[in-house]
Amino acid sequence: MLGENRPKLETGGNFEAFSSGLYTLQIADINTAMESYQNNAPEEKFKFTFFVLNDNKFKNAEGKEVTTKGRKLWKSFSKYVSPKANLFQFIILLDPNFANLSTEEKQNYNLDDLIGKQINALVSKDKSKTTDISYNNIKSFEKCETELEGIEDLPGKPVVTNKESVPVTAPEEPTSESSEDFVKNLEKQSSEFKSEKTEVTQPELKEETEQEKKIREANEAIAKIKADAGIKD
Repeated sequence: MLGENRPKLETGGNFEAFSSGLYTLQIADINTAMESYQNNAPEEKFKFTFFVLNDNKFKNAEGKEVTTKGRKLWKSFSKYVSPKANLFQFIILLDPNFANLSTEEKQNYNLDDLIGKQINALVSKDKSKTTDISYNNIKSFEKCETELEGIEDLPGKPVVTNKESVPVTAPEEPTSESSEDFVKNLEKQSSEFKSEKTEVTQPELKEETEQEKKIREANEAIAKIKADAGIKD
């Protein structure tokens, strides 16, 4: 997907160019790159990376059999989306509804949605003007009528990590019976606490007998007489 912190695109290795022809390509990634044409000032363009899906076998210069499947091709487009622009014509091959969008909708169109889609392309094998090396270039595109088996692991596809969700279990509500037992248990504990407190802090109370009363009153009278007379024990 397009992003500010994406790594730079690969420039490719020493792959031998394959034969010209019509190939089915899959959009693998989309980035932006500064490019210049001839002596013009550099311009920021959308750079599309494609995978070739055709499994065409051929022998390279070393005589080893190789395949076209999985080979990379690139194509850059200016950011203009007017009806005659190359980017506009490219997008409507993949998403015909793009032509019906408003100007604002076109400007905010998410190109990342095109990643993974397939399109046919006329690919040429061109020899370099300065060396003996040949290169493959995309000359034109056309709608893909019959898709081939695509490549799942695409550089531009976001990585989605599936995390196992842990269900949140709500605490069980107490039943009427358990609630009643809980209250009874609290009352029992409270009663036991009060009982223990009474035994510790309060002496046992007994009813005073008549004889004990007379003795108490006599002692109080004797204590009063001694106090009045100034007699000390």
